[in-house]
Amino acid sequence: MEIAPSDVQLAWETAGKRWHSRLKVSLWIAQKGLCHWCGTFCLLPYHPGYLGHKGYPGRLSATLDHLYSRLNPKRTQRGLGVVVRYVMACQRCNQRRNQEEQKPKSTDRIDGI
Repeated sequence: MEIAPSDVQLAWETAGKRWHSRLKVSLWIAQKGLCHWCGTFCLLPYHPGYLGHKGYPGRLSATLDHLYSRLNPKRTQRGLGVVVRYVMACQRCNQRRNQEEQKPKSTDRIDGI
């Protein structure tokens, strides 16, 4: 799917000056608007349908996501640029990854008793 030049211009105009908004637009353009994890087309704030239930960003809204889980030592590795550490993901995938990270990890091994 190709992103129209008018979409790129509008994305930059609505991004504002905050670094995370500008990074999200940069990644949205680089990834051709597709979620890094599932390949679904993600929506930016100016897209119709961006707001979902009760006025919150919908499940297909574009979000910044960390490339590495908080459990992965590469996430805190020095020398990685900001762009390398982040990807653009849909809200659904970002929430799913967060919920997976929040699940308690049991390191205890139960042998057959």
